[in-house]
Amino acid sequence: MGLIIDKNVVLIDQKSNEHLVTTKEGNPKNFVIENEYGSIEVTSVFTRLKASSKLRRDRKSKLIGDNCPLIYALKKKDGLTTTFTTMKEVIRIGCEIVDDLNIDPDSSLVCTPSAHNIVKHVANVVARKFRLTVHENLLAKTSILLAVKDLEKALDRTKNFSDAKEIRNQIEKIKN
Repeated sequence: MGLIIDKNVVLIDQKSNEHLVTTKEGNPKNFVIENEYGSIEVTSVFTRLKASSKLRRDRKSKLIGDNCPLIYALKKKDGLTTTFTTMKEVIRIGCEIVDDLNIDPDSSLVCTPSAHNIVKHVANVVARKFRLTVHENLLAKTSILLAVKDLEKALDRTKNFSDAKEIRNQIEKIKN
């Protein structure tokens, strides 16, 4: 089950496998991010799906909703909206996923920056259920210009050829 956009309205569709896994099966998404300072475990209640390779290669045509149309609909961006029924279903499924989470009691919740309060709302639901602390302001959005500058600094410091190549590719992707 995924999302579709029908006349700028974002809806859950059982036949779709686009944008978001909207079932308990396939959720939550767990992964570990590692760097020289250590590692952090990340859990996302819903798994976002990447656009098809064909759509991602066509950089000239911007995807409506930037491959996350539900968030754009909640923010009323790109002319997108959603329905009460869709949100009710997303919340129902989200609660089922949260009920099945296995979270270490020493964990903390860190909210990703968002112009919509849904991230904060979900974090508070999980925090109440598992008696966790929520940190809302540990992460901040950055501008494209600052992201490119940070990548260029990393490029100057790297000595690994494959890392340098990957950083150059990321810089090009951001600039285009």
